[in-house]
Amino acid sequence: MKKVVCYCLVFISFMFMFGCGNIVFLPGFSPLTPQIQLEKDLMSATVVIYGVRVKDIQNKYEVEGYDVCTATAFERRGDDYFFVTAAHCFNPDYANVWCLSLDEMAPLKKPDEKKLFTVTPLVVGNQYLGQDLAVVASKLIGVNLPTMPLASSDPTVGDNVINVAAPKFRDKQLYRGVIKTTNFYRTIFSTRGANWQSATLIALSEGSAQKGSSGSSVVSGSAGGIVAILVGNSYWEKAAITLPISQFKKFWKDFLSDMDNCDS
Repeated sequence: MKKVVCYCLVFISFMFMFGCGNIVFLPGFSPLTPQIQLEKDLMSATVVIYGVRVKDIQNKYEVEGYDVCTATAFERRGDDYFFVTAAHCFNPDYANVWCLSLDEMAPLKKPDEKKLFTVTPLVVGNQYLGQDLAVVASKLIGVNLPTMPLASSDPTVGDNVINVAAPKFRDKQLYRGVIKTTNFYRTIFSTRGANWQSATLIALSEGSAQKGSSGSSVVSGSAGGIVAILVGNSYWEKAAITLPISQFKKFWKDFLSDMDNCDS
């Protein structure tokens, strides 16, 4: 535990965001009707994931690279929390050790070890086959985080939504937006090789969906839960790219089913 946390602390001075990249957003959207408790819970349930690329050179560990993403707690079993995020956040070319911070952009504030927790990737989808989704687990003893429920249905055009992410070295920020397009007619490819099929496009408030926002959740007040996972952006469509919650629910259900079959 201490060694992993040390890896996370070593790269504090060298951090630079990787992730979604810049985006141009549509001006103007209908603000979400105030739902203070929902926004507060989403803010608390959102964490920042830090990936560090560590190389062992004759028992001397050297940080070669790093990556930053966002994740949201959606399930809890005792002290074990499960977070939904994006698969491309766990590319081994960028990191091989992961940790999370509950304290917003804690590394910029030089946190002590108590504010960093190790992360275990449970299931990471194949982003090259359209599964840019992942679930990670972390044991958070003495921590009481809210969990965001998964909505029962996908978003529809015109829905007002909120998003919490920590782009570009900022503390966690709350953004508002509106669903622009669902089941986008063509597959969108990212610069890292991921492809996003049947994507939902969202116009979010300016400053969101930039580097570090990948993996963050989009929540609908009317649905009362997570309706999509943010994975990228489209300059040409002027919108954030998200995968609808139905894709994630199938992804998670298939994983749990496979685990049950292994245990039987």
